[in-house]
Amino acid sequence: MKMKNSLKSVLPAALAAITVFAVTNADASQSNIHSYRYVLLVRPGEVNRYAGELANAANDPGRHFDVETDAQGRVTNIAIVRAGKTMSELRLHYSGSTSLLTGFDTFTNGEQTQAARIQRNTEGEAIRQDQMTAQGVLAGYEVFTQASGCVDVVGYSGGDQKTGHAFHCYSVSGVENRVRRYELGNENVYIEAEYDEKTGLMRSCKQFNGDKLVRNVVPAYDANADVVRNDVYDAEGKWFSSDEFTDGLRTKRLYKFSNGGTQEIRYTYDEKRWLEESQVYANNKFICRLTYDILPNGTVKRTLAQGPEGDLWAEYPNRFVTDIDHTGQPSGAGTGAVFYRQGNWW
Repeated sequence: MKMKNSLKSVLPAALAAITVFAVTNADASQSNIHSYRYVLLVRPGEVNRYAGELANAANDPGRHFDVETDAQGRVTNIAIVRAGKTMSELRLHYSGSTSLLTGFDTFTNGEQTQAARIQRNTEGEAIRQDQMTAQGVLAGYEVFTQASGCVDVVGYSGGDQKTGHAFHCYSVSGVENRVRRYELGNENVYIEAEYDEKTGLMRSCKQFNGDKLVRNVVPAYDANADVVRNDVYDAEGKWFSSDEFTDGLRTKRLYKFSNGGTQEIRYTYDEKRWLEESQVYANNKFICRLTYDILPNGTVKRTLAQGPEGDLWAEYPNRFVTDIDHTGQPSGAGTGAVFYRQGNWW
């Protein structure tokens, strides 16, 4: 039976939170660079931790993090490296000579694409993070509310439209170990993911509708800690869909429905590794393509759905829509989508 997209698989790419990358165990006596396999996320605005130091990072075929610290032991630069090529860099900023982070700038292929600035309360806790283009235009922001062992995170566009809501929880040692992310427009539907405290890798991801289990995602990783596949099962444990990844990027999503029908989505990326197009197929027939109007910092302004002849079928403001159902509805329908093609798309 054809399922609405709100009940389809929700995969780790949707779980990624905007965070500041750093380490805490650097030698403060000198400036140096260390390479790590894993990043362990902590509370917004705090200094992340790294694990799995690599002795020979120059020959590493996977992704790793080159972490540079200054003479005070503060992280000043993070290079995200894949197969010897620097994909992006984060350059961190502090308040004076303290270790209090005030923000960071992001560079992709040597070009600045984003500037992030952190606001704090009088206790020093992060309460907001602004995401701006390199030209200083506000592209979006997140508001943080501290709770016991957790942080409530609500995202907004530069125009103050809500773009997401998640609840991040942490272990006694302060490492993120669980995230609940709510569907936009219907918070009765949510995903809950658990993470390994030693590697930061996702161990499980489950989707719920109220208190009812809907989907269960089982990830698979290669020897370099890259996700290579996610298999999704329904509440009864029957295989439902899968995602395939190459070099850390999702390249294909496949569904097989109980009525024998199939749906496939093929993803392509630009030189910055930003999603460029999603092609939707149903029963091996091309249906439409999803393209993206993106700000220079990578924030999406809107997603466009176009038919085989290039005619506009729908617009989705402030959203990266990567999956739709047979009527063009994405997860979180009812949040400003404009439809030019009505009824069934296939």
